[in-house]
Amino acid sequence: MIEDLARSLNAPEVKREAAEALRGLISEVRMVPEAAAFNGDAINLVGALCGI
Repeated sequence: MIEDLARSLNAPEVKREAAEALRGLISEVRMVPEAAAFNGDAINLVGALCGI
């Protein structure tokens, strides 16, 4: 599902609008150490994420 979403958001006809919409929803990206996560860090997104 994530691959489908990424592919859809990268489609040339919607890429710019999708990027702007996501930037408007995400106010902060935090890297947090987490041993169980890939490469030992987790990514936490902060913002109006209920709109996603």
